[in-house]
Amino acid sequence: MEPLVDRTELLRRLERGYRQARALIAPLSPEQLQAPGAVGAWSIKDLVAHFIAHEQFALRELQHAQLGTRPGAAEPATDAINDRAVAERQRQPAAEVLRAWEESFQQVAAAIRALPDADFDPAGPLVGRLGDTIDGAFGNNTYDHYAEHLPAIEQWVRRAADPSEGRA
Repeated sequence: MEPLVDRTELLRRLERGYRQARALIAPLSPEQLQAPGAVGAWSIKDLVAHFIAHEQFALRELQHAQLGTRPGAAEPATDAINDRAVAERQRQPAAEVLRAWEESFQQVAAAIRALPDADFDPAGPLVGRLGDTIDGAFGNNTYDHYAEHLPAIEQWVRRAADPSEGRA
């Protein structure tokens, strides 16, 4: 059994994952950030829009659990959330999407900092209503999620640095 992840550890994991992903894409130009094909058909900018949508989803889940309510039955499927997230930010420049990611990340960190210690208890009422630990709910939509995409980002960054690498 994994040890309890408290606020301090969750914030450390969150910060480390975010900073690692940001550092990886930092050398890319706006044109490289917006070029399709980084992750499937998505650009890095599209992937960042996807990250924002998942962070905001985790915040909505937490808010519903805190209120003792459940998200509406009309909550769209993951593919629909992803498609909508990319479409909503399609016309925004990469720098604006990156700023939005920073804001979203700060909202997540603030929400975690604001939780009372009791909310991190795996047997506590909030965890019961959430259906997951605080770390599980946020990790799945933040640092674990970023890490899931890091290999594709790393490959894209290498190709951007050396365009001949992608050729056979």
